[in-house]
Amino acid sequence: MDDLLWPHFQPLWRDLVAVSSTNILVAGGYGLFLKQHWLSRSASLPTVVPIPNWLDTTPRVTKDVDLVLGLDLIKNASHQKSVVSALKQNGFEASDRESEQRWKFLKRLSGDQLIVVEMHAQRPDPGVDGITATDKRVKHKPSLGEQGVHGRTNPEAVGSELHQFQFSFDGVNLVVPNPVTWSVMKLTATRDRWVLSQDLASVKNFGSSVVCKPPSMHKMCTASLP
Repeated sequence: MDDLLWPHFQPLWRDLVAVSSTNILVAGGYGLFLKQHWLSRSASLPTVVPIPNWLDTTPRVTKDVDLVLGLDLIKNASHQKSVVSALKQNGFEASDRESEQRWKFLKRLSGDQLIVVEMHAQRPDPGVDGITATDKRVKHKPSLGEQGVHGRTNPEAVGSELHQFQFSFDGVNLVVPNPVTWSVMKLTATRDRWVLSQDLASVKNFGSSVVCKPPSMHKMCTASLP
């Protein structure tokens, strides 16, 4: 399997599952990568579209990991501290960018290579005890500072705690979102990338710096054009 992430993700995932086995999901492109590999090894399993009829049976390689944190984990200060400890023990450090602090973690490899882990969370209902949320992040209340993690506010993750799907891959039990939640998350990400591409295409002043903020991702990105 052509997967540079697995040797780094596997031990991290084991440590995270030891903290909370049902409140952390692996989502995004890497979750799809792992599930597609598992399906390709399990040809006898029925799928809506039979595997031989897939347009592309080769999973897309990625270097980022998206994790969805359950609100129960975010409310639990002890579990949060254990998550931070697991990240540190596996070589991940919090991003020093203010807009990414406590929800994006980086592991620096040789050269300029980076492995990125991003934490996401659905937006809680107003008035939920032990949690505070903004358009950018969901976090423990009161703040845990460097002893805690945040979830990047992801409205599309709503329902991620329902009908989670579990499978075993190379002896590791993995948990991913249900198909409906996952599809909404991926479709929204695709829409945001399309909006970003349209913003860049409309720029007339090629010597300027363009700041883009897709509506649902709440992620500031800067692109300098020649």
